[in-house]
Amino acid sequence: MSNVSPIQGPQIVPVAPRGAGGPAAASTPSVGRERDHADFSVIARFRSQLASLPEVRQNVIDRVRAEIEAGDYESADKIEAAIDALVEDL
Repeated sequence: MSNVSPIQGPQIVPVAPRGAGGPAAASTPSVGRERDHADFSVIARFRSQLASLPEVRQNVIDRVRAEIEAGDYESADKIEAAIDALVEDL
């Protein structure tokens, strides 16, 4: 016969968290060990920044473009509001 024990179903095996001590921590010294790190490409950082931007409201963009082309976008009220905002920023 075989010396292999039969499988008795799923079992819970306790695992100590890193740095919690225990036999694994005692056998592997932490002195001189390198820490994990990741290097991200410029493209990956750019994509991350793009993902954090608010959604584009294309319907608003299309409406404003149409108003500008028709000459209806600029009004005295909008120009006055823009001037007031510029003065406040100064």
